[in-house]
Amino acid sequence: MLNNCPVCSSVALISPIFSTVNQPLARYGLCDSQKKSIEVKRYPINIYACQNCGVMFNKSFDYKLVDYTSENVQESRVFSPRIHSYMSKKFKELNSNIDLKGEEVLEIGCGEGFFLSKFNENSAVYGFEPSTEGDDAIKLGVNVIPDYYDPVRRDYKLKPKLIILRQVLEHLQQPKIFFDSFAEMLKKNNEVGYMYIEVPSSNTTLKHDRFYDFYFEHYLYFTTASLALLAERAGFIVKYCREEFDNEIISMLCEVRKNNENISSNLDKKLNKIKNLVNDFILKNKKVVAWGAAGTGASLLNMCDFDHKIIPYVIDSDQRKQGLYVPGTGQLVVHPEFFSDSPPDVVLILSQFHKKDIIDQISQIYGENIQIILPDE
Repeated sequence: MLNNCPVCSSVALISPIFSTVNQPLARYGLCDSQKKSIEVKRYPINIYACQNCGVMFNKSFDYKLVDYTSENVQESRVFSPRIHSYMSKKFKELNSNIDLKGEEVLEIGCGEGFFLSKFNENSAVYGFEPSTEGDDAIKLGVNVIPDYYDPVRRDYKLKPKLIILRQVLEHLQQPKIFFDSFAEMLKKNNEVGYMYIEVPSSNTTLKHDRFYDFYFEHYLYFTTASLALLAERAGFIVKYCREEFDNEIISMLCEVRKNNENISSNLDKKLNKIKNLVNDFILKNKKVVAWGAAGTGASLLNMCDFDHKIIPYVIDSDQRKQGLYVPGTGQLVVHPEFFSDSPPDVVLILSQFHKKDIIDQISQIYGENIQIILPDE
C-alpha cells in the first residue's frame, strides 16, 4: 500500500476518512448468473485524504486486479442525450481553441470512439483501447491501438498535438508518471502541446456525503485544486480547471511548451552574459556603478560575484538606504547626486520594476552619454 500522496507526495498529511467491508467490482463486475454474482470476489476500500492537496485515494487499490478488457461491461457507450450534447459542446470548444488541422489527436481509453471520432475530419485520430469497444471505434475512423498505454515506453511513433483522457485518470495508480510521459511526448513534437482531462468531481462527493461514489475501480478522487496541481507538477500550464455537468465532472485544459525544457540553461547563460559584459567594461578601465538597492539588486550582485572592488557603489533614491551597505558584496549605497561632479561611464540597472524612471534620472543628472546595462535585455 502507498504511504504517500500520489499527487503531491506528502506523507505527514495523509489521513484515513472512510472504509467499508470488502466490496465487489461495481463497474466491471457484471455477472452472467445470479450464483456468480453472489459469490463474486470482493476488494478492500480504504479511502485516505491528503490534507495538503485535497486528493482522496484508495490506499488498498491495485490496478492489476481490475480487468478493463472485460466484455461484460460496455461502459463507455453513449446513450444519454445530455452526454451526447455535452461531448459535442466539448469537441467544438477544443476544436475552436486549438488549431488541430493536419495534426494528430490521441485519446487514452477512447472506448467506442464517439468523442474522438469527432476530430477526424481535420485531424488524424489515435486511441488506446484494450477492450472490445475499440472495434466500434475503428468503424468510426479511429486508429485504434488495442492495448494499455505504457508511460515508460519511448518507442511510440505518435505525434499528437492534443492528448485526451476522459474518465480514465481516476483509474491510474501512478498519475505523475503518466503526466510526465504526456508532457514529454507533446514537447517532442510541438512548440505548444495540449492535454484535455475529465474526471468525476469529488467536491460533489464530499458536499453530499456520497459514500457510494467510492468503489474499487476508482483509485483517485480529485478536487479541482488537486487535479490542477498534478498537471502543474508535470510542467503543464493550466488554462482552466472547473466543474461542469451539474458539478459531476471536473474538466481541465492545459498546455505545455517545448522551451520549458531549457529554463535552467537560459538562466545560466543570462548570468554569464551580464558577468562578461561588466567585466569587459572593468578591463577597459570604465567606471561602473549600479542603481537599485532592492532585493533583486542584492541578488544579482551576489550571484554575479560583483563585490565592492568591482562595483564600489550602488545608487538609490531612497534616503533610508543611503549610507548603508549591500549585504554580501559590500557596496555603499549613495544618493544619485553623489556622482554629479564625476559621472560614471556605465550604469548597471538592478531594478527592472523602476528602470524607466532610473533611465530618465540618469539622463537628467549625467547626460546622454552614459552606457546603460539592462539585465532584461
